[in-house]
Amino acid sequence: ADMTMLQNAVDFSYWLSWNLMVGARERQALLECWSTVERLRYQLDLLRRMGFLACRRCQRKICHHEQLFHMSSEGPVSAFVNPGGVVHETATFYRATNLRLVGVMSEEYSWFPGYAWTIAVCTHCQEHIGWRFSSVKADTVPKHFWGLSRDALRSVMAADDD
Repeated sequence: ADMTMLQNAVDFSYWLSWNLMVGARERQALLECWSTVERLRYQLDLLRRMGFLACRRCQRKICHHEQLFHMSSEGPVSAFVNPGGVVHETATFYRATNLRLVGVMSEEYSWFPGYAWTIAVCTHCQEHIGWRFSSVKADTVPKHFWGLSRDALRSVMAADDD
């Protein structure tokens, strides 16, 4: 039983490392942790300091970490491939701000069955941030959510000066 508990902690620590919306520096530090306990302690520290997510290009606030939720059985962050072969590490959020929708909704190639997508760009710099997904069925919950590209966001920690 103890080995199962230990293995669950190891698996959980790696799952959390993948799903935390943190920058490259923090992700590298997570990979360099020597033990599961060290990794979990560092993750707890990161969770306590998390502020908000901003546009990587112009630093405009886009959303809060608290709005992250599981739309996929894999967790809140999943890797999806568009028809052009581009891989998008996409995180799902209930709410986002400072985004403008571009174009019309489309169900074609939607990564989430029952939802249509619309491209979302930063209102300040026009950088592509992700997509807004809208339900096409009356009984689907949630009615709307945001799929935001991990590469387009920068995590601003509460202790960050910039």
